[in-house]
Amino acid sequence: MRLFGNKGTIEESDQPEPSEVIARVEIKRVDRKTRDINAFIVDCVTSETVYKATYTTKASTDFYAFNGASDDLKNVIDREDYILRGDITTNSTDIPFARTLDKSTYGR
Repeated sequence: MRLFGNKGTIEESDQPEPSEVIARVEIKRVDRKTRDINAFIVDCVTSETVYKATYTTKASTDFYAFNGASDDLKNVIDREDYILRGDITTNSTDIPFARTLDKSTYGR
């Protein structure tokens, strides 16, 4: 008895779907507690900008500003029925990320 049906192959295509978009957030620090945000969504097929937002926020960190702008972009993507290709990218290097180390030093 097969539980999940017949075996098949998954094909990955480099050609973008008609509603696929990429999203990017650019953060520019004005002073300690102010950030200028440029957020935009680009269509993968036509390479046209389908959404652009420019505003200033009182976010105290780049991470906080990135999360606010990402939430705005995700709301637009959901509302317009777009498909996000990859992750939302940024120009900021102050965004924390998880990294896996190759060597383990525990127990030595």
